[in-house]
Amino acid sequence: DQITFEVQGIPIEGKIVNIRRVKWNSFQPNFFIQFQPGVIDDAPATYLAAIPPLDAETKAKLQSSIVTEFPNVSIIDVSLLVQKLAESIRQMSWILNLMAWISIVAGMIVLYSIASHQVRQRIWDINLLKILGSSFSQIRQTILKEFAILSIMAGLLGAVFGIAVSYFLASILFDGIWRINFVIPILTIVLLTLLCSLVAMLALRGVLAARARSFL
Repeated sequence: DQITFEVQGIPIEGKIVNIRRVKWNSFQPNFFIQFQPGVIDDAPATYLAAIPPLDAETKAKLQSSIVTEFPNVSIIDVSLLVQKLAESIRQMSWILNLMAWISIVAGMIVLYSIASHQVRQRIWDINLLKILGSSFSQIRQTILKEFAILSIMAGLLGAVFGIAVSYFLASILFDGIWRINFVIPILTIVLLTLLCSLVAMLALRGVLAARARSFL
């Protein structure tokens, strides 16, 4: 493609000759525009220079000497900018973690309500199993297996959806390298199953403790 640049009112045409990938986590330029010598040499220009990482004392002396020798030179301390961005990201991360824990607590409350409602609806079936001679442990294991299977399916669905969203954000939206980490989804599914089983056990405890004749 041809791109026209206007430099001091003079149109200059340029041609796109290649495409490069953008590294979003780098401060290097995302693209370059080059012209042969003599095309824009007389146009006003701004010069940029990058300095490698330095210790605080050397950096302060260098900045002082540059400002003294060249008062019209602007200096941008990228490390301070990165620190501010990192601090903002840490604050956002703390807020997101807090919201995640609040969501987990709210989810456990809702799950306890659902488990209690399901147990109350099946109270006659549980009572019948007691009359037929089923032990408390057998009834508890049956209901816990049901909730465990439901929680595993929900965890798998959430993990697959989360992996798909992360792939879309990393590979398609930001054009970056996407690597999957199986440890976090597996731990999430295991912890979710344990929490759901614990909540189901708490909801089932009152029904199992009641005598079968009280429901007759």
